[in-house]
Amino acid sequence: MFDALSLDIADQLMLGIPSDAISVNGTTVDTERALAVLADLHRRQRIRSARSSASQVHTLWMAGVRRTLLRSCRQVATVESIGRDEFYCHHYQQNSPVFIQNIAHSVEDTFRWSFDDIRRAFGDIIVRVQRERADLAEDPKYQGRSVAIKLESFIDEVVNGSSRDVYMTPAGGAIDGRLREALDEFHPLREIIDTGWSPGNCVMWMGPAGALTGLHYDLANVMIIPLIGRKRILLISPDEQRFVYQANGRPLSGANMMAPDYTLFPLLRFATPREVTVVPGSALFVPVGWWHAVESLDPTFSITARGFFATNDFGAPCHMD
Repeated sequence: MFDALSLDIADQLMLGIPSDAISVNGTTVDTERALAVLADLHRRQRIRSARSSASQVHTLWMAGVRRTLLRSCRQVATVESIGRDEFYCHHYQQNSPVFIQNIAHSVEDTFRWSFDDIRRAFGDIIVRVQRERADLAEDPKYQGRSVAIKLESFIDEVVNGSSRDVYMTPAGGAIDGRLREALDEFHPLREIIDTGWSPGNCVMWMGPAGALTGLHYDLANVMIIPLIGRKRILLISPDEQRFVYQANGRPLSGANMMAPDYTLFPLLRFATPREVTVVPGSALFVPVGWWHAVESLDPTFSITARGFFATNDFGAPCHMD
């Protein structure tokens, strides 16, 4: 029978990946080992009478089918609007992303604050932001050096674009205190998400054009909702995890998907990224386990909601600390 490593190698070979480009957990596999697995796979495919062999071959074949179908579809499902049943039945329960183009159907669905409004109302409060985030290329979740700053000063940096190396992220805390008041009258997608915006259900992001969140996956389903400015988002299916160079079992990759280096990370070329640009008035559902990287195209203020009306606590993979 195939061991776990052999199954992994065989899966990649069935996708047509060259034997000298096979990688498992970011480590290149010896070519002779890969060729031996390929020969064994061919032998097992000929032995149809053995149930265990047939089962393994079917598993590998279906994995290849899934990859082929995924690679043939490079677009995220896009809808003008969406109802509760359609969302939960066809996307939430199916672990399938969806881009909702229009969530602003009424005054309550529209975020009406500008950066100037936020500065005037909350400029004196102290927030924590992350600087020196240049190490994102090596660690997508690296938060840099955390510093305290008046919100009005930070907004000036964000709007003026004096630095791309600064970001207000969830590392600074969930939505709390006076800044949360900006969301008090904002209640989009009420049939789908809890818009009470409690600290446990919603986090905020604010940063200049060019700010990055590196390739990673979340341990829960999330809805990305831009409030000010546009964001470019790349998504990669969890079925293509072997191509993204996961970092030591953690939910992040060492590869920069926004500017991929195929010499350093050759398997990235086999991934099938799906690109979406979210704008105010739209939202993107990113299912649990889906890899994604985010780039701010403008000075941005956005929230990530995770308060759904269904199970959203899946624990963590057993290999994680």
